[in-house]
Amino acid sequence: MWRWRKTPNFRLCCKATEKLVDSQEKVVQHTYDYWRLVGNLLKITNKQKEKTMTFEEILPGLKAKKKYVRTGWGGAENYVQLFDTIEQNGVALEVTPYFLINVSGEGEGFSMWSPTPCDVLATDWVEVDD
Repeated sequence: MWRWRKTPNFRLCCKATEKLVDSQEKVVQHTYDYWRLVGNLLKITNKQKEKTMTFEEILPGLKAKKKYVRTGWGGAENYVQLFDTIEQNGVALEVTPYFLINVSGEGEGFSMWSPTPCDVLATDWVEVDD
């Protein structure tokens, strides 16, 4: 049997339906065969959560190839990173800068990403440690 702590640092997802358990009060009575953990379990520490930033504050870090995530996402999103090159036949080609988001989950990986107005105005961005 699972119970949420007062401040959970992970979420559970039903393997069969891919539905997330959102209620922190919910008692979960299944095993790992039924649930899987999702989110940034090891990447974001409580210390980092105390040092949240705005999108404007993370821009210099994004330009320096650092990785960031919003603590408010709380799902399968691992990090966002800015890229300005593509490798073709072993040659790095300069391209217009673009964002990729790394997402955990079956059939997931990297996807193109553009910040929404909510992402730009958010104050819950943290740097992700490798």
